[in-house]
Amino acid sequence: MMDTVTLQDDAGKVFRLTDYGLLLKNFNAPEPAPKTYIESIEGADGDLDMTEWAGVIRYENRPVSFGVRDMSNTWWRDFVQFVHGKNMRITHSADPEHYYYGRCAVTHETQKHVTDVEVEASCQPYRLCDRETAVSVDVTGTATVTLEALSRPVTPRIRVNAEINIEYDGTGITLTPGEHEVYDLVLTTQPKTITINGTGKITFIWRDGVM
Repeated sequence: MMDTVTLQDDAGKVFRLTDYGLLLKNFNAPEPAPKTYIESIEGADGDLDMTEWAGVIRYENRPVSFGVRDMSNTWWRDFVQFVHGKNMRITHSADPEHYYYGRCAVTHETQKHVTDVEVEASCQPYRLCDRETAVSVDVTGTATVTLEALSRPVTPRIRVNAEINIEYDGTGITLTPGEHEVYDLVLTTQPKTITINGTGKITFIWRDGVM
C-alpha cells in the first residue's frame, strides 16, 4: 500500500489524497531545532547554558514538507484551494495515531497533463496524539492523583461537576462547576501529584505530544 496524507482544517473538514486519486511523492518532517539560550561569561571559562532554566527544553517550529502529484490534472486546484495559507492537521498514513499541526503554503508546476504541488508547513514542534488523554477521579473528602505528560509540556483542561479544591506545588485553587484551565498547572515528563478536596467528579483532559 502506498503512503498517503490526510489533511483536516480547523472546521473539521477532511481532504484525503486517496479520495481524489492524488499521489504522495515525498514527505519530510525533520526534528525541530531546540531553542538554546547560551551566554558567554566574560572572565570565566566556557559558556553558561540556560536552555533548560524553566525545567524543560523548548523547540522551534517543525518544518514539514511534502509533494503531491495529480496525474489527471483534474483535482489539484481543489487541493490548493483547501490547503493554501491555512492551518491544517497533517496525518501521514504510516503514523495514523499522530498528526502535525501548522500553517501551509503551496506552489505548483504543470507539465503537459501532470501537475505537481509542493506543500510547506510551519508546524508545532511535537507530533500531536490523535486522541486526548482523560483522567477522572470521583472524590468524597480528599483524594490524590498523579499525572504526567508523554513529552510535550501541557496545561490540562479541568472539568468539575461541583465545587472542588485542588492543591499542587504548594498552590491551592477552588474550581466551580464547569471547565477550567489553570495556566500554572503544567504537566511534564516528571510525575505531578495533585491533592483534591471536595465531593464530586473531576476530570483532567489533555493532548499529549511526542517528538
